[in-house]
Amino acid sequence: MSTLQVIKLVGNDISLVNNHTQTLTDADALAQILKNKMSLWLGEWVLDTTAGIDWLGLFNQRIFLEKRIVSMLRKVLIADTRVTKISTLDVEFKRTTREITVDFEVQTIYGAVTGSI
Repeated sequence: MSTLQVIKLVGNDISLVNNHTQTLTDADALAQILKNKMSLWLGEWVLDTTAGIDWLGLFNQRIFLEKRIVSMLRKVLIADTRVTKISTLDVEFKRTTREITVDFEVQTIYGAVTGSI
């Protein structure tokens, strides 16, 4: 199995220590990737405008369907080939501010991975 390695992001900025980028590997790297995939808005990434979740479309409906959002988040998680099973997916909806909090735990080829957005 090859090692997964990504540049560590802190608050959407590259993390630097003594002018050197920090990296994440395996489970930590995959956790960052999954959080980024769930946070990406449809059309936000200039290199692939089809990537991301249509958050505006999901929230801007006359009938707000929590099940539709949870289903979309499940699809994003399970679409990653390194994810083998979704253990937990907790989604908290704040209707007045139209915010959501997502906590997840998935089983992967690197073991258990957790994250929160």
